[in-house]
Amino acid sequence: MASRILAFSASPRSQSNSDLLLDEIVAGSRQAGAHVTKVRLSELAIGPCRACNHCRTQAEPTCVLQDDMVPLLAQLRAADAYILAAPIYFFGAAAQLKVFLDRWYALPGNEGFSVLAGRRMAAAFTYGASDPIASGVFNAHGMVRDICRFLRFTYVGWVHASCGAQGEIASAKSLLADAEALGRRLVGEA
Repeated sequence: MASRILAFSASPRSQSNSDLLLDEIVAGSRQAGAHVTKVRLSELAIGPCRACNHCRTQAEPTCVLQDDMVPLLAQLRAADAYILAAPIYFFGAAAQLKVFLDRWYALPGNEGFSVLAGRRMAAAFTYGASDPIASGVFNAHGMVRDICRFLRFTYVGWVHASCGAQGEIASAKSLLADAEALGRRLVGEA
């Protein structure tokens, strides 16, 4: 059976640099035979977790907040792998990604986080600074890496790029090739 991958764009702009980088990872995953669904988080209404713990008392992943995250919970549970893509804003991943990831707290229901073990993750980040250390991209990378460690996911890898103008990344052919290869690796490690 083909891998089921969910790809999430956290950019508020359509055709942003991080979105275009994500599209290359998706293309590589599809070439490797995966079924990939792309979701633009900025088009969804996802509120922040309220820390009520209701989700942790339920057998199935659910949430008291009846927003656009609720239908995603079942899709997230059914997926084999995930791709996260975001621009770096003010030394960390765009808020759309953080709010989305905070709501993953509901994913295990009352089964505990070990039920999610064995999945795979890849990430892509773009930033406007010329220096990756000063940009905050390593903060976002660390967050995703630590989430993978905690959930016992395989962190297949990440790509990142400094780019300013919208769509600028389209001329970075080598980086786009790296992103496509990352997509193939995400499926290959199934």
